[in-house]
Amino acid sequence: HPRGITAEASAPCACRKPGRGMADQAAASFAIDFARSWAIGDRRTDVEFGRGFGGRGILVRTGYGAGEDARLAGQLQGAAHVADDLMGATSWILRAG
Repeated sequence: HPRGITAEASAPCACRKPGRGMADQAAASFAIDFARSWAIGDRRTDVEFGRGFGGRGILVRTGYGAGEDARLAGQLQGAAHVADDLMGATSWILRAG
């Protein structure tokens, strides 16, 4: 964690978003097609995570998302879409194919 108390705890780690460590770990256990995968979340790092593993990212305005969207003035670079909530993100994915 960036604010880790010890050097070991604060060292950079691919397991923390936007690093792709979680995606790579999941791919080791499941047949995942990253090109057809999505990361949906309420932080800029969630969108970057999706792009980082070769998928796409969607920002939702729930949780921290409205603040992220406002702070970035609607210009979240790399976001495939910005949705009001998870249902909106899911509906958009189903329509987008």
